[in-house]
Amino acid sequence: MAQRNPHIASKLIQKIQWLRKNVDSIRHEKLRGREEYSLHFGQYRVLYELDWTQQRIVIVRVGAHNAAYRG
Repeated sequence: MAQRNPHIASKLIQKIQWLRKNVDSIRHEKLRGREEYSLHFGQYRVLYELDWTQQRIVIVRVGAHNAAYRG
């Protein structure tokens, strides 16, 4: 994605950094039947897991809306 559209990749990185800074103050809802959460950014989705014991956010997948949920 970064090679195809550096502007979008840069904005996605900013959104992930926003998530990191605000992880304690936003409401996270798990995807139905899965362990991941979804962060929306235009037509893109960032699927992530929260590991509260290790205090980290694990990015599982980044992709266009429909493609991000497959797999």
